[in-house]
Amino acid sequence: MASGSVTGTPLGLPGCGDSSGFHGRGTPNDPYRVVLDGREQIIEVAGLEATTQTDYTVEVWFRVKSAKNGLVMLVDSRKDRYYAPLRMLIANGRPECVIEMPFPDRVYQASSEAEVETSTWRQAVCRYRAQSRELSLFLDGTIEASTRIPPGTIRSSRIRIGENFAGDIAEVVFSAGSEEASAIETRCQEESRRFAGAHCRQ
Repeated sequence: MASGSVTGTPLGLPGCGDSSGFHGRGTPNDPYRVVLDGREQIIEVAGLEATTQTDYTVEVWFRVKSAKNGLVMLVDSRKDRYYAPLRMLIANGRPECVIEMPFPDRVYQASSEAEVETSTWRQAVCRYRAQSRELSLFLDGTIEASTRIPPGTIRSSRIRIGENFAGDIAEVVFSAGSEEASAIETRCQEESRRFAGAHCRQ
């Protein structure tokens, strides 16, 4: 995941004092976060490029406000139709890491079997290893699923956060590397203290 000067542009977010937008006091019960209404509010990220040519790790701390059918995007890089090197989403309540290729099966998913409960802080991580072509989903510090994608390079510099998502997103971390499972677990343990009710599995 190549990067330059990374910036974020909120689109459709109201000012302070509204029910959605930027909130928080930096405490476990009221962490710094952006509250999204699930309609037309997103954050456009500039200065990053997602690609299947190199390793990446993307981590998100999120809290779902209400159950929603269909696709809800935590992080999305779809630029052209059907091609996306990175999609972290919730599909009918189940977290997934997705890469969309033009061939042969098009959609490659590492999916959780369980739905995420509402009103609870969760950590989700998508990890991609370019050499082995392996895409993995971690939830609360533990690996949930993995899949492999075929050879080929997909790139996108259009990164968006929170499309169709109704709830809170407190932190999004992009890493230009494939983190070890132990590092993902350790980070979950350390960061979960900032979110009341969050837990990390071992």
